[in-house]
Amino acid sequence: MNRVSISELVVALENGAPLRDALASALGDDRLAVFYWLEQRQGTSHGGWVDPHGHAAGEPSAGDGRSVKLVESNGTRIAAIDYDAALDGEPELLDAVTAAVGLALRSDRLQAELRAEVAFWDTVTNTVPSLLVTVDTDGAIRNLNAAAVEVAGFGEKHQVVGRDYWDVFIDPSERAEVVARFADLAPAFPAGEYENVFVNARGERRVVFWRTAPVHDENGDVIAIVSGGADITMRRKRELELERERDVQTTVFESMPSIMVALARDGTIRDRDADTPSVGANRAFRRLVRWPDEELVGRSFLDLVVEDDDGRAARAIEAAAAGHTSEEVESELRSADGSSRVFVWSAIPIADVTGRMDRLVLVCGADITERKRLEVENELERAFLNAIANNAPSLLCLIDADGVMTDRGANIAFERTLEYDPEEIGGQVFWETFVDPSEADDVRTAVIGVAAGEAPAERDNTWMTKTGKLLSMAWTCTPLPRIDERTLFLVTALDITERKRADDELRASRTRLVRAEETARRGLERNLHDGAQQRLVALSVALRLVESRLDTDPEAARELLTGAQTELAQALGELRELARGIHPAVLTDRGLRAALETLAARAPFPVELEVPSDRLSADVEAAAYYVVAESLTNVARYARAASARVTVGRLDGSLVVTVTDDGVGGADPDHGTGLRGLADRVAVLEGTLEVDSPPSGGTTIRAELPLLG
Repeated sequence: MNRVSISELVVALENGAPLRDALASALGDDRLAVFYWLEQRQGTSHGGWVDPHGHAAGEPSAGDGRSVKLVESNGTRIAAIDYDAALDGEPELLDAVTAAVGLALRSDRLQAELRAEVAFWDTVTNTVPSLLVTVDTDGAIRNLNAAAVEVAGFGEKHQVVGRDYWDVFIDPSERAEVVARFADLAPAFPAGEYENVFVNARGERRVVFWRTAPVHDENGDVIAIVSGGADITMRRKRELELERERDVQTTVFESMPSIMVALARDGTIRDRDADTPSVGANRAFRRLVRWPDEELVGRSFLDLVVEDDDGRAARAIEAAAAGHTSEEVESELRSADGSSRVFVWSAIPIADVTGRMDRLVLVCGADITERKRLEVENELERAFLNAIANNAPSLLCLIDADGVMTDRGANIAFERTLEYDPEEIGGQVFWETFVDPSEADDVRTAVIGVAAGEAPAERDNTWMTKTGKLLSMAWTCTPLPRIDERTLFLVTALDITERKRADDELRASRTRLVRAEETARRGLERNLHDGAQQRLVALSVALRLVESRLDTDPEAARELLTGAQTELAQALGELRELARGIHPAVLTDRGLRAALETLAARAPFPVELEVPSDRLSADVEAAAYYVVAESLTNVARYARAASARVTVGRLDGSLVVTVTDDGVGGADPDHGTGLRGLADRVAVLEGTLEVDSPPSGGTTIRAELPLLG
């Protein structure tokens, strides 16, 4: 390793070579580093290791091919040299080098310590918020900290150093006066303080409070002046703002629609201040109570309260007097004309700006007389609407956008129809609780669609009661105007279970009527074919035989003609029987009473009749006739009855037909075509048919037929 001699190292140091560079050259280590140990001193920089520039460094340590040699003097650490570990094999060289540079190390250590001290105080002066400016006796700025640079409106310190103090920190309108005063203070430049306003280099208006003090040399002569300042721009701005705020607050105080009145802690009404004996209340209070100031100042506020039996008003004032904001109180306040108005108010503690008391009580409130009147009206209107909703036949309920029912958000019809108690409804999800599970998704989709802005539309779905009974409902979901933070929807529904059942029954009835008509037609066709038609065919054959034998065998022709007459009579009889089954001629010619008498006469058991003789419309008479005819036929076939009774009469615009027997009972209208056919025939006329046939015996069939016109 190429090294210079110790003598060359000493010569290099004497020629002014930097210590670190000389050591690196002597030891052949370009990475060599020197660190200095500084003891901590109170009020200055902290102790520890620093580099030659005075910057803090970590604890020097060996490792990664490096070694550390500590240099001490009289047992005190001076420095540490970080060097190439390969030099550990030449300890004599290391010792000789460190001995040769011992004095230089101590000298550099002092310089590093001085640099650290300077850096410390630079940091202090540049971090304190106060302005520090050093000015020479000619008024030129020699030094200043970062705060002063910023207030002056410059970006860098060098932009300010060397300029006259008054050119930087004094307003142009005051510079001549300041220059003259500065000259008058020479040469002693005594300490002083002042406040000035100026516009800095950035065009910002600044207000600074300054204190100055002279700096003396060893002979006592002033060599510089130090100015310490505080930027009070914001404080002055705030003071102006507070004055404006006070003016604004006074204006607001007077123009507020709410009442405001200041009280002493004993509850008496205060004046504004000692010089203004007017009442300490705003315009709204004075206008509403209408008492003159001289009758209000010093008067107890409670004297204006119409009634305070529960002591709430007194407790509110006591709470504010003790430093606490009171609860809201509702009171009637008496006016000078004897009338009263309702106010809601609270009492709060405030400072006495006049300085005569520690604390005042401010009563703030709002006139709610009109609101109370509207509340009463709204309550009456709400009760009226609730009465309508609860007595409406439609089902009503309120849900949110997620389908959750509101508390007490259903009317009585909803509760009764679906068999729920009121407290069981709130919080339930509408489609999960009240809708048939197989249709829940459809209902959920419909509600979500309305919540998303779709137009409300009537829908039919199956709902479910608490006991599981299924009901057909026609329902709509309508968004309501927002009255609070929630968006609610009104579900209105109508139970159409019976209507749907009636519709289904009507369709089934029509189907049965068509089938019955077709069956009757086929039966008529069969009866004609098997009966009268066969006889007429035989009659036709006989007549042809008569024609062929008239000339050859008149006697045989006469016998054939006699047989033909018999066949003709029987054919006519059968045709009359068929016609009677379709529509009896007696009903058309003589009316319902005569037709029923004919039926009774043919019955195989006694039939008691009670039938009016007046005529009715053909449709009603026909329907009544067939009710009796089918009923008596069933009695004869199934009832094993000894007698029957038929009554026909008018009742409330309808014809009531009743057929009663004393048979075995047990007739079922849902089985067999006879009674179902009667029900269909009656339903065509919008009538009703009831069958009462207990197994214990006896059957009553009652038909009610509307009398039109």
